Amino acid sequence: MKFGVHSFMIVDAIDRQSVDGLAATAASWGADGVEVHTDLASTLPVQEMKKAGTRHGVEWTLGVVLTAENNLVSPDPAIRQAGVEHITSAVRAAADIGATNIGGVLSAAGRIFSGRPVTPTELERAAEGLSKAAVVAQALDVTVSIEATSRYLGYVLNTAEQASALMDQIGSSHIKIQLDTFHMNIEEASVPQGILDAGSRLGYMQIAESHRGLLGSGHVPWTEVMKSLRTVDYDGWLTFEAFTPTHPTIAAKSNTWRHLCTEKAMVTQGIDYLRGLT
Repeated sequence: MKFGVHSFMIVDAIDRQSVDGLAATAASWGADGVEVHTDLASTLPVQEMKKAGTRHGVEWTLGVVLTAENNLVSPDPAIRQAGVEHITSAVRAAADIGATNIGGVLSAAGRIFSGRPVTPTELERAAEGLSKAAVVAQALDVTVSIEATSRYLGYVLNTAEQASALMDQIGSSHIKIQLDTFHMNIEEASVPQGILDAGSRLGYMQIAESHRGLLGSGHVPWTEVMKSLRTVDYDGWLTFEAFTPTHPTIAAKSNTWRHLCTEKAMVTQGIDYLRGLT
């Protein structure tokens, strides 16, 4: 398994000026790569990312979300098509920088709620859109990992079991499941069992403690989590995604007001902690 760090733990936004420092910091923390959050993949400084990755020995993945303007479950076909184009644009950008995975809240727009449970029609719309994106993903050999999140971020996919059912509808080797232990700690009856429920369809893993503090200081059962990952033969990314009030813009986006630890400690001590469990 490889250790990654979310770009928001280091910089507010990525551009030509910040990308080298982003890669250098991640490498100095012992990370193997960086998950770069992008609102618009076409604006990524692709050439600078390739150079910085090579210079500092880090790999890239992309984090992408849908919005009201490109929501795959919208009743408006034009908005759904915009969602397909948004995802495929990120797939192409990933291929350009040598990344093999994009992930995020990609079944539906984050923080957009209908006021009711997800409907079969909405799931069909999500499956249809992701199936279209899968054609491009397979051609470029980039995995698209669809995140199951807590009910406070979305209503379409909240558990690994629900995500696995959506995978059944899509049936693509290049559309997989993304899990995040922070969200799982809210929605899953058992975090390790959620990993087992995803099984071989697990494409990407984000990690954070139950309160997004230092690993081992909350109640996520990390020994059992690592055991489940080995059971399903997961050999992909373990990417830290936990924020502090250090970056005001990110703190506001993530509602992070308590300072539990520094980002550096989160990653460096977290890597040591997990390596001690294997």
